[in-house]
Amino acid sequence: MHEDNVSYLRTTVSIAPGQTQDSTWELTFDKGSKKIKVIVDKVHFTDDSVWENSKYSEQVDQEKGIY
Repeated sequence: MHEDNVSYLRTTVSIAPGQTQDSTWELTFDKGSKKIKVIVDKVHFTDDSVWENSKYSEQVDQEKGIY
């Protein structure tokens, strides 16, 4: 188990208002890795507004070691 194995990923995807989109990422894992959990920290919108996950750090700390 890798309790301190937290990585960061940044992606840019343009989505029109009212639309949805699936995204994929290519990730390389350490030997023995079988699962990942993604927790969204921030979303920047094209109108320059930003949504921030106010519980990001708490969620990361809570999830460490579960997977």
